[in-house]
Amino acid sequence: MRQFDGTTMMHSVDEEPFASLWQYWNEVRGDRLLPGSREFDFTQLAAILPEMSVLDIIAPDEMRYRMAGSGLVARFGGELTGANLLDLFSENSRPALSRFLTKIVTQPCTGILHTSVGYQSGRQGAVQLLAVPIKTSDDLPGRIALVQRIDQSRGEHIDEKLSVIGADFFSVSFIDVEAGKPDDLATRANQAETALTSR
Repeated sequence: MRQFDGTTMMHSVDEEPFASLWQYWNEVRGDRLLPGSREFDFTQLAAILPEMSVLDIIAPDEMRYRMAGSGLVARFGGELTGANLLDLFSENSRPALSRFLTKIVTQPCTGILHTSVGYQSGRQGAVQLLAVPIKTSDDLPGRIALVQRIDQSRGEHIDEKLSVIGADFFSVSFIDVEAGKPDDLATRANQAETALTSR
């Protein structure tokens, strides 16, 4: 993975829209490892909802949109609910994206992914995604809430139509939420990934 230069967006949850999702996720989970999906009230995140999505992690090659914000739908030019997120990314980036999101639910942990985007206008840009895990009704961490932040420092416009995502992956960082990070507990994460694959 190549790193961005000095113009890179910071890997931080302290700036919007990441701050809102991060604070609300922590508020809902309280002293537990993860919040439950029934507790998550997306009306509390109205200000960032256009940039949010919710994924059901069914298998490492199947990560389907349960909900997609209006900003995402506008940039993709069509409805996303039910679509496999991996199908929207460039083929060469799908394995890395799958590993990142699978580790979010199998560790569990949170994380920030920084990748490239290409617009139909020909512009190239970058986007960051903050991913936080949520327990589903069967009490397993099989759901992820995402919010994206578009790098507009080089003239990108938030309403431009996308043509490709993930031609390049620049960086991934995991955040420990009391269950370790994938690098810290690689064996446990691999076992959990195997369990997810066999579900």
